[in-house]
Amino acid sequence: MTERGRRHVARTRDRFTVGPSSVSFEDDRYLVHVNEITVPWLRRLRGEICLRAPHRFDTAWHLDAQGRHRWQPIAPSAELTVDFEAPDLRWRGSGYLDSNWGEEPLEKGFHGWHWSRAPVADGAILSYDAERRDGSRLDLGLRYRANGDIEIRDSAPDAGLPTTGWRVPRRIRSFGAPRVRHTAEDTPFYARTMVDGELEGARVQMMQESLDLDRFASRWVQTLLPFRMPRRL
Repeated sequence: MTERGRRHVARTRDRFTVGPSSVSFEDDRYLVHVNEITVPWLRRLRGEICLRAPHRFDTAWHLDAQGRHRWQPIAPSAELTVDFEAPDLRWRGSGYLDSNWGEEPLEKGFHGWHWSRAPVADGAILSYDAERRDGSRLDLGLRYRANGDIEIRDSAPDAGLPTTGWRVPRRIRSFGAPRVRHTAEDTPFYARTMVDGELEGARVQMMQESLDLDRFASRWVQTLLPFRMPRRL
């Protein structure tokens, strides 16, 4: 999570380099080579992440009425392999890749949002709930299929989850009562959580995130950020 200046960044058609780390694209695979020092504990982080995406989606969605913020699920359902030497860690499972970009900082367009993704038979189900600065709301439910079809669908009922240790509110879309399996990230403005929920009549494991952009924009959080996201200009 190191922010780096222009002289540390390079991009070609198939490769994006940031400092000593890079992302490259080969055939149907995205390869992430990580070579970093963690903050604040100053430990080595070195290894490779391989995401195999047999089908990639080009559709981007506007998150606001003005079209300033866009979101593109590139590989909603993919195969992920993690192979790290520092720390010694290997893992294989279900993966996901998306991209967000826009014309202004996120905190100018949104108070915050809740997002979730669940791998299901023949694809994945995604939900995006956002509270916009203009008072309107985004409620986007999507079903991505392995054959390349995308279906806009009504979202599952909205359900609350317990707040995190930093008191970040969390919500998710699930037909049955959701249960927190594991909180992977708990920060002053962001939480990422593994949740057991129900979609399409079956229990599923869902990855959920909640982002509080009012909290993110506050002075005390901005003061904390350099300790976790140092800058190398």
